[in-house]
Amino acid sequence: MLRFLSDEWLAALERAAEAATDAVDPDLDMVIQQVVTDDEGTEVAYHLVLRGGRVRAHRGRASAPTVTFITDRDTAARISQGIQSAQAAFMTGGLRIGGDIRALASQQAAVAGVQDLFGALRAETSY
Repeated sequence: MLRFLSDEWLAALERAAEAATDAVDPDLDMVIQQVVTDDEGTEVAYHLVLRGGRVRAHRGRASAPTVTFITDRDTAARISQGIQSAQAAFMTGGLRIGGDIRALASQQAAVAGVQDLFGALRAETSY
């Protein structure tokens, strides 16, 4: 099992994205950044580049993200496992969103489909 947000998990995320060819709408062009913090102030950041029908995952912060999701580790784990929706986390204050919210809203269905690409990774992740 891969520990959620560990270096090994991030490497597996990168590989899963690389293997997903023609996975998203070819007109979609956005960078989704995820920043996860814990009680000690440690941060794990990664971003997904959705462009030209492909998805790429990269460790660290993006230089120019379209949108950024900021959560604590527990909230990120609940969202990843499907225990809590991102919308519910946002409504209760567990998820903050920055950047171009209009771009996110206009591409909501396409962005939601990206999560499906990482089902196998979720199955081998320990939270």
